[in-house]
Amino acid sequence: MFTSPFRTGNTSIYDRPETNYTINRSRISLDGTIYDHSDVEQVSIELRYHGQGVEAPWGFRKRVVIDDPNGSISRPLRLGPFDERVDAGQNSLRVSVLDSRGHRRHYDVDLYVMDEAPPSIEILNQSLIKTRSAVRLTIRVTDAVGIRSVGVRRGSADGSGLNYEIQPKPIGSRPIEHTFTKTIPLAGDSRNITIVADDGTENATTRELEVNVTQLVRPTIELRPDTIRVSDDRVHVEGRVYDGRVTSVYAETVGPTGNTVDLAQIYGGGVTSDVRINETLQLDGYPTRIRVRATDSTGREHIETIQVAPPNATADEPTASTTTPAGSVRTNTPLPSVPSESSSDGLIGTFVEMVRDLISTVSWGASLGA
Repeated sequence: MFTSPFRTGNTSIYDRPETNYTINRSRISLDGTIYDHSDVEQVSIELRYHGQGVEAPWGFRKRVVIDDPNGSISRPLRLGPFDERVDAGQNSLRVSVLDSRGHRRHYDVDLYVMDEAPPSIEILNQSLIKTRSAVRLTIRVTDAVGIRSVGVRRGSADGSGLNYEIQPKPIGSRPIEHTFTKTIPLAGDSRNITIVADDGTENATTRELEVNVTQLVRPTIELRPDTIRVSDDRVHVEGRVYDGRVTSVYAETVGPTGNTVDLAQIYGGGVTSDVRINETLQLDGYPTRIRVRATDSTGREHIETIQVAPPNATADEPTASTTTPAGSVRTNTPLPSVPSESSSDGLIGTFVEMVRDLISTVSWGASLGA
């Protein structure tokens, strides 16, 4: 009994499928439940596609064998499209079931994928490159049956010419989804970009995008570390927010625990592209950060943070010293000087005197030092 992409068994579990079915997608899952008086040992699925190109037919064949299916089957399949212009595009499906007694049953079905919906085009992201001379677009194109071609051009929808991301092919497999990134120059007064996608069965989508350069410019937050002045429990900072379309600017101090200590609204009066920062905020211990948050006209928030160091200590730094264990004093006794004479007798005599002094000291229990 089949449950997808077509159903049988409305009257009996032994109902056979119809001769052909029409569906609206090329990715399917062939699902079903197996009923048999003896154990089913194997299920084979064979799919053949017969299509028609511009000059010649084309197709593909796929065969899947499932051993010991354990009462059910579920296999993903990719079908080819039906092209009404040339009346071609048949998917021939044969499912064979073999039980433990050698009995084999075949189910033959023709599937036709009728694509009536055009591809969809989504703009996932758009941003300006650093010099603002071009826009970078991330685009996703999807189609339930398959994408034949995708092209982009600078200019309006009624223009001509395309820079192809997917070249149109008369025959062959086609992706269901395609995501890509394109950088398009913004020369002259042209601010329109057109994306065209088609699925090869006379369904096409044209999307025209008007690039608003001003809205794409990200606000720049500039804080000047040389203007930071700390006194008691306050800190003063200066800077500016420029470029883009800014609707609000806030400055705040963030304390050691991450909580906001003080918050001040610097700007909140409509859209502007230049805001000066000259603010004094409260502190509450160290480490402390100054954080400036700017919101643009699209609602996106941009943040810049700078660390505040405590004021320099006025006392002189203590001289580094080596500590010794309590109750003990380390003294360094200089060794006896070596005589300047080169006589070996003098050297030996000096050494003997050193050994004699050491023995005498140990004998009387004097400390030899730590």
